[in-house]
Amino acid sequence: MPYIFYLPSYAATAWYHKVLKDRPADVVAFIDEARKFAGSEYSSALMKGSKLTSAEKADMAKKLSRYTGLTEDYLIKANLASPSVSSWRNCSAIAASHRPPRFPLFRFNL
Repeated sequence: MPYIFYLPSYAATAWYHKVLKDRPADVVAFIDEARKFAGSEYSSALMKGSKLTSAEKADMAKKLSRYTGLTEDYLIKANLASPSVSSWRNCSAIAASHRPPRFPLFRFNL
């Protein structure tokens, strides 16, 4: 389940590129919160898989959106999965206006 491990990096990237609706001031606390969320609620939701109700799925998408800056609709369509490497270009489009040209957006760990 790599999505659980990717979430803190996605949160840090979204924070850095200022694509979060309510961007917290403290990035370290935000990433810590993302790690805790990934290891508890998010991992439980992923384990449930197709047994999640639509209300649970919508609630989880809302929480994931807070950490990633991705839309709830996108996350629901992706079955709450973080973008894979092949679809990372779609995510980088979100932050395209917030970074210098010709610099790729990569995952990183803090």
